[in-house]
Amino acid sequence: MTVEERHERRNLLELMIQIGENYHATNRTNQELFTVLALDAKRLPNRQLTPGDAAALLADPAQGANGKLAAMDASWAKH
Repeated sequence: MTVEERHERRNLLELMIQIGENYHATNRTNQELFTVLALDAKRLPNRQLTPGDAAALLADPAQGANGKLAAMDASWAKH
């Protein structure tokens, strides 16, 4: 392997590392943004999500889904 080939490989490796670091930073920023938006939508602004808050947020959709399933079961039982 020539010196030039080693230099090109090193540059490529550095570029790949930089791309990975940028991707990781972007994902972290997006996660923080989506967390703020979700908390804001549930009227929990400027606050850390506690385990109780998370359980309550997850319970709302689950209850809605359970209600829909119960309604479907009831309609099927009629037929």
